[in-house]
Amino acid sequence: MAKIQTGPSIWYGPDIEKRESEWLFTLTTEELGELKVAADILVDSSKDENVLNLDLLDHMEKFKLPTIREKAKKFVEQLHNGLGFFCMEGPSCG
Repeated sequence: MAKIQTGPSIWYGPDIEKRESEWLFTLTTEELGELKVAADILVDSSKDENVLNLDLLDHMEKFKLPTIREKAKKFVEQLHNGLGFFCMEGPSCG
């Protein structure tokens, strides 16, 4: 008989759907702007247009992310010690 798995990264779909506040993060317009600037820097630093240069990510201090930096720490925590996933969405249009 298989051992029953437990822990924060073990979840059941219908249950996790009801716990949206634990995994769904809504980004502000300002946070999205910061991410766009960072993405543009990554693209611009890539010499080959078909290959993204991710080496720059090892030097995150080069990115100015004043508003999203703390939220990003929560994303990493969620991946490593929480549910094992998260979802980001933009600001509401309505």
